Amino acid sequence: MSTPNLSDLIRWELHCLHISPTLLGHHYLVYAIEQVVVDPLRVKDVTKDLYPDTAHYFDTTWKAVERNIRSAIIACWNSGGKSTLQDIAGFQILERPKSAVFIAVVAEHVARLYQRQPVV
Repeated sequence: MSTPNLSDLIRWELHCLHISPTLLGHHYLVYAIEQVVVDPLRVKDVTKDLYPDTAHYFDTTWKAVERNIRSAIIACWNSGGKSTLQDIAGFQILERPKSAVFIAVVAEHVARLYQRQPVV
């Protein structure tokens, strides 16, 4: 059995959070979370760094990235992903998180899982 790559692991976690791959925000989140796993400081300036970089990668606008990521997080929150997100975060989340918080929580979780994988 092969070890999943980072993108596959992120996709799986988003699936567990009830974020469908049919949503544009899903693809933007995979890219953005991967960037934050590689460089955690990138989450400090989401609107001036991470969104424009993601937009450039997908040949769209940063506003479209922001809107679609927000929509994906709303889908997670409203479709049963809330409890999974709280499990991942390790604390109770009382209201839908802002995009930067969501990305940071999922990226930190994925980084922990990715580091635990055996080298094949």
